[in-house]
Amino acid sequence: MKKIAVALGFMLATTSISVAKTDLSHIESILGGMKVEKVSPSGVKGINELYIEGVNLPLYLSEDGRYLFEGQITDLVDRVNLTENRQNKIRTMALEKMNPKDMIIYSPEGAKKHTITVFTDVNCPYCKKLHDDIPKYLKEGVEVRYMAFPAIATKERMESVWCAKDPKAAVDAAMSKRQVDAKVKCEGESPVEAQYQLGISFGITGTPNIILENGQMIGGYVPAEELLNLIKSGK
Repeated sequence: MKKIAVALGFMLATTSISVAKTDLSHIESILGGMKVEKVSPSGVKGINELYIEGVNLPLYLSEDGRYLFEGQITDLVDRVNLTENRQNKIRTMALEKMNPKDMIIYSPEGAKKHTITVFTDVNCPYCKKLHDDIPKYLKEGVEVRYMAFPAIATKERMESVWCAKDPKAAVDAAMSKRQVDAKVKCEGESPVEAQYQLGISFGITGTPNIILENGQMIGGYVPAEELLNLIKSGK
C-alpha cells in the first residue's frame, strides 16, 4: 500500500496526463514501473478495475485511462459490494500461489469438505483458543491451514516453529506451553516473512485472521460452532 500511495501521489502531481484510451504502459510508467496485470470491466459504466501485480486489492481506472482511484463500489439496487466481492476473489488467487509446504496444515482423516486459512501468531491468546478448536473442525471435514503472522511474537520466534523438523508438534507446544526451540533457524528464505507480507497486503493487522474458501476475511476469534455455520453456508 505504501508503494501505491507514493505512486498515487506522483500521479496527482503530474499535470500532463492525457490518454485517449487505456494505455497500460503509460499507467505502469506513472506507477513507477509496477506491473499492471490486467484491466477489466468493474460493472459500472465508464469505470474499469485495475489489477497490479503484488497488490491484493482492486483499484479503479476511468475508461480513458486518466483517472485512478481506490475505494468501495456498492450496487445500491442489487445491494452488492462489488469491491468486496472482487477482494474476496483476489485473496483466493493470492493464497493459491502460496506453497502449501510452507504452511502448517491440519487435515481431517476422512474426506476434506472445506478449507480455511488462518493467519496466526503463537503468542496470541485468541489464536490459542482457535487452535484448541481444531479437533472440532477436523471432525467436520474442515482442513485448517496456518499462515504465519507475527503480530505479537517476534519473527524469529515464529520461524522457530515454522522451520522446526516437526512444525505441527512445534506449534502445538508453542500454543499450549508457550515453548519454542530458539535454536531452530530457517535455512534460506523465510516462509514467515513471505506469509507476513501477504497478510499485510490483505490489510491484516492482528490475529487470528480467518479466510474462508470464498475469500471472505474474518478478523478475530470466532467460536467453532459459529464459524462452522459460516463455512458450510459459504457466506
